[in-house]
Amino acid sequence: GINAEYMGGNHQSLNRALDQRLYFICKRAGQAHWEMPWEERGMDETLADTAERAVRGRASNYIGFCMSGQTPMGHNEVEYPADAQARLGKHGAQVFFMRAYYLSGNSRSGAAEDVEDFKWVPKADLKDHLNPKMWASLEELLLD
Repeated sequence: GINAEYMGGNHQSLNRALDQRLYFICKRAGQAHWEMPWEERGMDETLADTAERAVRGRASNYIGFCMSGQTPMGHNEVEYPADAQARLGKHGAQVFFMRAYYLSGNSRSGAAEDVEDFKWVPKADLKDHLNPKMWASLEELLLD
């Protein structure tokens, strides 16, 4: 529904669109697009451990959430541009999407070191914020 926080355009509030499912996205310094939390998987780390570390690293410890399981809800392969392939010695990366559900709290501005800003947005708004290739991978995986 429409309320004062919705009318005021407070995209950091979870109270602004009470009748919609909202998704957490963040804007990291120097990045062209907003992102969902992500991290490279560490050695001896499960995908769920990596996903939890990604959320904590981007949204801070002020937000409570639970993972819906240990297995990914989706997968994508990303091919690096030629210069990145040469620099990294890798053809590309595999991206696994994990589902987590919000429980309580919220992120705070400045709580994560490289995050300039964060928003809670409905699925319909994600395509205007995310990298188009990432949106194409996520569109069918996310609930409205």
